[in-house]
Amino acid sequence: VIITGQIGYYSGSLQVTNVTRTNVKVQSMKDQDKISIEEVQDLKTYIADEQKVGNIIKMTTPLTITSYYDATAEDSNASTLTATYKDANGVTQRITIRIDANIALFDENGDRITSGSYFKGKTFKELTCIVGYYDPSQDETHNGSIQLMLTKMSDIVY
Repeated sequence: VIITGQIGYYSGSLQVTNVTRTNVKVQSMKDQDKISIEEVQDLKTYIADEQKVGNIIKMTTPLTITSYYDATAEDSNASTLTATYKDANGVTQRITIRIDANIALFDENGDRITSGSYFKGKTFKELTCIVGYYDPSQDETHNGSIQLMLTKMSDIVY
């Protein structure tokens, strides 16, 4: 289930508020291990349809991490990776990959990855992730961008 709402805290627990019937999307009525994952090579065409937000995809076009931003001074404390890839026409495109602070990723030594610097310069041959949407504005204007949301280390193939 994909739920759109406002995130807040109540008595130390995370909660989602302002949820109505119109901002709940049923992703699948199946068990999680039976959810279909779309294999995507042309990300630019795929994400042009914003109805695909919330879908789980397996990106098979290599993504090279060129930069990162760690929001350590912000409430989110998330990391955002910027990746480049070649679209179906061979043109270099950019996409962001979000790693939420609640996602625990560990390196090959078993140490928790706390910065996007770990990924800089690496190429993901495949990436299984959720198609998300990020709009930093608070003005109700639809001017954000698609982003990929990483949920676990095993979803990356180097």
